[in-house]
Amino acid sequence: MAHDDDPPESLGAIDDDRLRLIFTWCHPALAEAARVALTLRLVGG
Repeated sequence: MAHDDDPPESLGAIDDDRLRLIFTWCHPALAEAARVALTLRLVGG
């Protein structure tokens, strides 16, 4: 197996609103019920 000594290239900022919302919904400042509801809304559509 080949070994690559070069460091990985930076991907830069992730520009995905859904990912940003998921991390926001996980914030402990939100009530647990609100976090669950928002997560289910995202998953369920």
